[in-house]
Amino acid sequence: MSTIKEEVILGALLHDIGKFYQRTGLQAHGYEHFTPEDYGRNGAHAKWSAAFIEEYLPTQWRGAAALALYHHVPRERQSPEQQIISDADALSAGIDREKRVGDGRGDPRRDLQISLLQAIFLPPDTQTPRPAKPREYCYPLRSLSLDRHTIFPTSFPTQDRSSEYHQLWNNFVGEIKRMPPSIPLLPIWKPCSHFYTNIPGQCLAPAMSITQTSLSLTIRGRQRPLPHVYTKRTRNNVFS
Repeated sequence: MSTIKEEVILGALLHDIGKFYQRTGLQAHGYEHFTPEDYGRNGAHAKWSAAFIEEYLPTQWRGAAALALYHHVPRERQSPEQQIISDADALSAGIDREKRVGDGRGDPRRDLQISLLQAIFLPPDTQTPRPAKPREYCYPLRSLSLDRHTIFPTSFPTQDRSSEYHQLWNNFVGEIKRMPPSIPLLPIWKPCSHFYTNIPGQCLAPAMSITQTSLSLTIRGRQRPLPHVYTKRTRNNVFS
């Protein structure tokens, strides 16, 4: 039997794995008929997260499916454990995510993980806007390795990558299936980190400029000031 603490850890680790699963074009088995009323605004991927946990993980860990499924629903519908994952997700997104620059929202089945180095912008002052830059150098959809074609970004044509996601997903699931049913929680991190590395979380351009700033995040209606540190300056760090 898993503990509540372990389920929260696992739910936090896997709450967005549905983005990977969803981009393969496969169905979220058992959750096909769920709607935004069930999983919340911007939470469609959570269906696939929950489906993965129930489909591929040992029985003792499947309580984490509900934690992953509901991390985008309104706070008043969440359990305390779901709120922990939801708030952590909001904090993480607010620290390092910006609106895409120049060319719209993007397509998660076509966009690749860009190299952050090409997006760094050091402004002469706080009023100078960041110029739009092409999303030229990206990482391939491959599992982590020391192969130079995997760890170094390069230029790729824009095309549908569902088949590449599908192949990478099959390799990932193969690793999960080889784990013994009695496996403890933490080793699940190894295949996750191995296969997650080059997968973009959101198709948004990281319009970074490094400056000294004080961030104040509004999470679920509550203002949360963060320390005065060197960090990424974001234009929009408010969550509803």
